[in-house]
Amino acid sequence: MGKLIYGFNVSLDGYIADAQGNIDWGDPSEDLHQYWNDFERETALSFYGRRLYELMSAYWPTADQAPDATPVVVDFARIWRDMVAPTAVGGGTPFFPTLPSWISLRLLENRTFPGGTVLLRYEAKHD
Repeated sequence: MGKLIYGFNVSLDGYIADAQGNIDWGDPSEDLHQYWNDFERETALSFYGRRLYELMSAYWPTADQAPDATPVVVDFARIWRDMVAPTAVGGGTPFFPTLPSWISLRLLENRTFPGGTVLLRYEAKHD
């Protein structure tokens, strides 16, 4: 059985988009982008919400063909195109239900990237 990993970008004050619904504040540094390239290379499938999928599918299928594409962008475009075709549902039953109580987590990785981005990766503790 594979592992399900839930990941997203979030601002320090807990938002995934700004008041206008934009996510462009989360533009990654080259080091952070390379981290995600390496992570995604080992990923079989990614799920996106409708809005994020619309952004991703508008850019990544041809991002490696842009004259100013950096090597890390070229690499990610190829990784993204080769992944199991993503599907956007746009509504329905949420993946995570309301939790009846808190869940203990164990920090697996803590990494700081140029520009101040911090990656925190956790797993649920099974005591």
